Formats: sequence, structure tokens, C-alpha cells
Amino acid sequence: MNPAPGYSTIPRVLSISEILRDVFLDLDYSSCAAAARVCKTWVDVALDILWEELESPFPIMRLLGPITLTDFGWDWETAFPEKEWARFASYTARVRSLSYDGKLYNEEGLFGRSRLAPAVSAKLLYYVATNPSRGGYLLPQNQKIRWRVATDNDLQTIIPFVSPALKNVSIETEWEVTNAETARLLRTLHAILPDDILSLQLLPNGDTSNDATRELEAALGAIITSRASLQALHVPGCPYLDVVYSSELRSLDVSFPLEWKDKAEEFFAQLSERCGRLEDLRLVVEGQCLDLEVKEIQEMGKAWPTLEALHVSSRRFLRAENDHAHDKAVARLITLAQAFSPGLRKLAIHLTGLDTSASPNLGVCFKELKFFSVGNSPCNYRGKALGHVTDLLAALLPPWIDYVYSDALGMSLYSSVFEAEQRIGSIPDWDIVSEKIYATVPRALAISEILRDVFLDLDSSSCATAARVCQTWVDVALDVLWEVLESPFPIMRLLGPMTLTDVGWDWETGFPEKEWTRFASYTARVRSVSYDGQINDENSLFHRNLLAPDVPAKLLYYVAANGGGYLLPQNQEIAWLAATDKDLQTIIPFISPNLKHVSIEAEWEVTNQETARLLRTLHGILPRELISLQLVPSGQTSSEVTGEMEIALDTLIMSRERLQALQIPCCPHLDTMYPPLLQSLEVNLPVTWMNDPEGFLVQLSQRCPHLEDLRLVVEETAMLTFQAIRPLFRCSLMRSLDIDYLAGLDLQAKEIQELGRTWPTLETLHISSRRFPHTESNQAQDDDVARLTALAQAFSPGLRKLAIHLTALDPVTLPNPCVRFPNLELFSVGTSPFGYSGIALARARDLLAAILPPSIDLIHSNGSGIHLYPSVFVPDTETIPMIGEASWHWGLLSGLLRIQAPSEAA
Repeated sequence: MNPAPGYSTIPRVLSISEILRDVFLDLDYSSCAAAARVCKTWVDVALDILWEELESPFPIMRLLGPITLTDFGWDWETAFPEKEWARFASYTARVRSLSYDGKLYNEEGLFGRSRLAPAVSAKLLYYVATNPSRGGYLLPQNQKIRWRVATDNDLQTIIPFVSPALKNVSIETEWEVTNAETARLLRTLHAILPDDILSLQLLPNGDTSNDATRELEAALGAIITSRASLQALHVPGCPYLDVVYSSELRSLDVSFPLEWKDKAEEFFAQLSERCGRLEDLRLVVEGQCLDLEVKEIQEMGKAWPTLEALHVSSRRFLRAENDHAHDKAVARLITLAQAFSPGLRKLAIHLTGLDTSASPNLGVCFKELKFFSVGNSPCNYRGKALGHVTDLLAALLPPWIDYVYSDALGMSLYSSVFEAEQRIGSIPDWDIVSEKIYATVPRALAISEILRDVFLDLDSSSCATAARVCQTWVDVALDVLWEVLESPFPIMRLLGPMTLTDVGWDWETGFPEKEWTRFASYTARVRSVSYDGQINDENSLFHRNLLAPDVPAKLLYYVAANGGGYLLPQNQEIAWLAATDKDLQTIIPFISPNLKHVSIEAEWEVTNQETARLLRTLHGILPRELISLQLVPSGQTSSEVTGEMEIALDTLIMSRERLQALQIPCCPHLDTMYPPLLQSLEVNLPVTWMNDPEGFLVQLSQRCPHLEDLRLVVEETAMLTFQAIRPLFRCSLMRSLDIDYLAGLDLQAKEIQELGRTWPTLETLHISSRRFPHTESNQAQDDDVARLTALAQAFSPGLRKLAIHLTALDPVTLPNPCVRFPNLELFSVGTSPFGYSGIALARARDLLAAILPPSIDLIHSNGSGIHLYPSVFVPDTETIPMIGEASWHWGLLSGLLRIQAPSEAA
């Protein structure tokens, strides 16, 4: 069927240029060229990618006519075009990067060396200049040029490709190119290169003629000093260069000026003063070698703790002597790991005495090292010495280092040691060491992400064992072990050999005065800490209420004296159960600037007055970015004390604008402006709104439109109706609605249908299932059947949890058709009475068997309806003893459902 006029056959998502670009970047050249021929929507994006980076000037030359390759070069005389300028311009304007490696490929894939003669470039330049619309630039948008030339003639071919948008220039000359000709090119470039160029790389040949080198130095110096925006300068083959470098310089690769050979410190002082933003420095110093002492390495580590690449004189003359004593190389390696781990990624050093008779207890390793080179270090280890060296390097290097790079020549200073990753010219004995190291550890078990997934499935003892296997595993295993603490006891144990006495923990004789580094290395890993009012001693026995306030006070004092004032600097979650007033204050030392979630539950002995005092303290120290706050105070109902706690809690909430979850189910006096980002709320209906619940819900829905989970505890004296719930319809994202109302609220079928239309994706629903025994219901016979059917129709298949009050579940006939809750996981009837027997019991069983899924094997119920905390949906509800005759009967009905389910399945 033909599309209607104006209808596009291309999906809209494949018409967005950004998406098309991401897709086309993953295609090979031929596939991208084919995409350019699909439609007009794709052509520009595909051509931009095809022409963005050219690895040869040949495609540009092909645009100018059917040129051919002859024995004397490219035949331009018969093919040079006189038209089709628009087509030429449409392609060349897309070029952003151009490279030339001294080779040009013809149609058969063969290449001719050095065939891009100056005459060709001259004609290109002439052609551009005679077309005024181009402004004299062959590639007007080109930003990068990388040119490699083999002869003097090739040098000048770069000129036509310079553009006003150029930012990066790289020129490499081979041995046949003279420094005099290179200097002539630099003088030309000085006149035509833009002033805001960012990167310049020049790799001249080995011509050592003083006059030619001086001429080259003068031309290069003129370019550098006039480009104040230069950020990267690589001129490692210019030993005489001595210029004023740009203050914006970030990367410098240069040979040490001969004029400064006896004034190295003065040279570095001027360089650092002028280039304070320098990040990458490579310095080639001829005829010298350097071995750092341990204290010098430590000083470097303090100055540059985030260093990622370090190379110190790994390639040197074979005659250069090393005055280091035996085993000093071991100390240097260990010190390097201590000073620069985990940031160091690449390391190259010279090693002369690496044989240690006994493997030291290292305790450190290069955690993130990706590249390791020993330059031309001698490797004359045999027998046991070879085993010692292998064990040492296997312990220090991460397992993914499968090769120790070496350089048999030792004097190839032209390129950086970190770029020469090819294994050609390596030292055979170091290759043997590499093979032995690689065979010790599987590479797959050195990837931290894989290790973490494995260790998360281990128990604590197995994970602790894994932490002692090797240096690669220790950090990942310790992170898993210390990430979530179920007790503060492990933290206390770090501080000394404390003992448990009849009156509490003995701190006076065990409180430590050292090992702060070890303490901090563990506590920095904690992300969650809990306290349930019990602390286990060495015999796994627990003692209640022994974490007295003086213990955290000493913890806090110890931290303040040794660190940044935070016991757990990275802690994000606290869950605290306090049995007494003293337990409440023990939470203070565990607060951190990164805290996101706080849960505090107070038992009956905790006074609201003490809770209010804690809240006032927390208001001053909790971070403003707090996301979740849960407070379950004790059952004390003194209006004066409760009012004091309400004021403190109100102040705490209103100053945390980013709160997303707030649970304060036992604070009936609270009436505050809830944060606008709130997504989860559990709260008592404020006393001031008892006569007007609808007004409260109107303000709540207006203030918190993103509410997803709501649990509302409403006392018996309130007047709650379906009409009062309507304002919540503004919260269109609602996933869970949990209303505990002691006086009872029974929804009609049409009201349930309205709820279903408003929240079709509701997953949890509880409407007044727990109520006082004397509460009467006005439900007629079979109304419960209609309500259950309406609920299944309105909320299936999304509903997972349901709690309602049932009073008349005896249907004369089953609904036809009968709608089932296909994905229901929990079903509760609260304090619903049970008066079914005989035929009525069988009818109730048949109805529930038809409506509930077979996976529901227990109908939850409560013997008494006044226990409104916790929620009816709290996990492990089935473990709560069922009190009362009704609960017993509901349990009996559950058993009948379990018996009937297998027979239905059969």
C-alpha cells in the first residue's frame, strides 16, 4: 500500500541527526557510503562522517578530475577541471582532519611513495585561489593536519591544506628531509597559521648541523612565541630550543636545551613559573641517568598524589653505572606503589637489583596500573632468583599486566616509552618473566566489577578469606565486608583491645593512641550502619543497652583529634533502634556529610522530650541534601511533650527541601509544609485536621504532586469519606495507597471503578481493613462480592498487595464471568469477622479460590485492629501470632484454599 501524500516512510527516530550520527559512526566505510545513498534525510549526516577524517589527500584530488598515476607522477595536465566547483566545495567543506603518511593509493590499492609533488599542491592552491567564493582555502573547516614526509619536496605540500579553523598541526620528517628545508616551511607556516592554534608537534630528522639546527630553532621559536594560546607543544628532536613558552601550556615534550645543561634547576624554575598549568611533561636529557631515592619518591608522591604516568630514566647507555645497593629496587617499587597508588596508570623505571631472598610483607600494590616498562634494565636472574623476582612483581603488579615491556636498544628516545607498546626489540629474559607472572593469576578475576559481583554472594567469613588471597582482591573484598554494618561493634573493635565488663565496655585501658591510618582505611568504606540495641561480644552473646553515650563521645573525640571530625566520612545510611533515652544520643558520632537516609525508632522507655532534644541536634548537623527520614517515636502521648517534639521535627523537615521519603507514622500533632519533591509519605492525620480530612489532603496533593506512596493513619474521631480522598487524584503517579482508619471506610463499586480509572497502575491498596470490633458496617449482603469483583476489574493485572475489610462474603452464586487478581502476592482482611460455616464456608472458599491466584496460600488477618504500626504490608506479617477466634477461622480458610489449589491445577 502506497503511503499517503506527505507521509514519510522513514521512522521519525531515524530522522534525528544526532541519533543518525551515533548509528553511522559504528558503520564501516562502505556501509556508511551506502547509507548516504538511501534518502535525502541521511545523505548529509553520512557524508559528514565519511569526509570528517581523511587519512589521505587522495579523495580530494579525485574530486578535481579523473587523474591517473603515471611513471612520472600524477597526470594533472589533461584532467584538471574547469567546472563543478559547487560539488567540490560541498565535500571539502566537511573535512575536519587530514593525514598524509607519504603514500597515495591508486584504484588498484597500490601506492606510490613520495608522489604528492609540490606541483600538485600548487595546482590545488591555484585552483582554490581562482575561485573567490572559497576565500583562498582548500579545506575551510579543517581543524587538524598530520603530515609525514620523506623528502624535501614533500614538505611544501602541506601549505594548501592550512585553514583559518586549524587547531592541531603535526609534522614528522624522515632522514632525507633537511633541517634547512624544514625551517623554510616553518617560516611559511608562521605567516599563515592562525594565532589561536592549540597544538603543535614537530619531529625533525637527525640532521645535527649547527647552522641548520639554529635556523630551525629560530623559525620554530617565532611560531611558538607568537601563539599565546598553545596548550600542547611536542618538539622532542630540537635540542637547542630555548623559548618563552605559552602560559596556557598543558603538555610539553621537548629535549633539554644544551645551553641549560649545567643549569637544570634554573631551567625548571623558569618553566614552572611560566607554565603553572602544566599537566604532561616529557623531557629528553642526553647522556644522563637518574635513580630516585625512597625519600625523594615520597616527596614526589606528596606533591603529585594524582599522577597517572611516571617515567624516570628507564632507557640509558649500557655503560651507565648504577650505585644502588642490592634490593634497593624493591624499596623503590614499594615506595612508588605507596606514593602514587591507586592513581598511577603507566610506569617506566630502570631496575638493577630486584632479587630479594625473602618476599617482603608488601601490603601495597599498583591497583590501577595498565602499563609497566623496565626500559633496558638488565635481567640476569636464574633459578631461585627468577622465582623471587616473579613472585615480587606478581604481588606488586595487577593481574591484567600480562607483559613487562623492555627495550633491547635502550637509546630509542625519539618516541615516548609509553607509545612504544610493540614487543619488537624486547629483552628475551624479561619476556620469560612476563610469561611466569601472567601464569599466576587469571585475568578475569582481576576485574573489580566481576570480583564485586562474586564477593556479594559470599558470606562474611568467605569474603574475609578472599580479602587475604592477594593484593588485587583485598580492596574489593574489604569494600563488600564494610559497606553495610549491622552493628557499631566492628568500628569499636578497631580502636583497641576493649573488654566487656559487668558495667559496660572497658575503654580506659584499651583506648588507642595510634594506627589512625588503619582505622581510617576501614571506616572510609562504610556506607550503611545499623544499631538494634544489642552489641555482640566475642562469644556471640549480646548485652542490651551497653552502648552508653560516653562510648560514642570518646569515638567522636578520637576522630576529631586525628581526622576531619567524621567517624564514617562516606556513610550514607543510618538505621537506629533506641531502647532508652541514653541510646538516642549514641547516633551523633555516626553522622556524615554524605548522609542520605536516616531511620530512628524509639521503644516505649524513650521519652518524647529526649527525642525532641535529639531532633534539635540533628537539625544542626544533618546535611541539607537528606533524601529519606523515618522517625518512629515512643507511645508517650503527653500533649506538651508531643508538641515539643513536633516543633523540632517540623524545623528539621522544612529545611530539607530535597526530602523524597518521609515516614513519621506516630506523630499525630504534626502539621507542616511537606517538601515538594516528596515521593513517599507515612504520617498520622494531624489533629488540627480531624474534622476536615479533605482540606488536609487538598493541601498535601497541591504541595506534593509527585507523591507515589502514601500511608495515612486516621484516628476514629476523624470524618473520613470517599469524597475526602478525591483531592489525591491530582497525584497521578500514585503506586501505593495505604489508609488505616479505625472508624471504617467501605468503598462502593462505582467508587472503586473511579479509583481504577485514576490510578490504573496502582500496585498496593489498603482501605481500612483494621478497625475497632464494635464498628458497624452498612454493607448489604453480596456487597463484598461486588467490591472484590470491582477491585479485580479496576486494578488487574498491576495490583500486588490488597487489604480490605470483609463483612458479608457468602455469595448465593459466583460472579459470571469471574475476574481474577492474576499477580496478587499478599491479601489481608484485617479484623474482618468470620461467621461462615457449612455451605457458607464452602461458598466463601469457592469465591476466594476463583478470585485469588493459586500463589496466595495465606489470608492475613489481625486479631485486634488497634495495632496500626507497622503497616499491614510490612514483610513477615505471617509470623505475627493470630489472636482471636476470627483470625483462627481465616487461617482455617487459608488451609482449605491450599488444598483446593492443587486439585484445580490438576
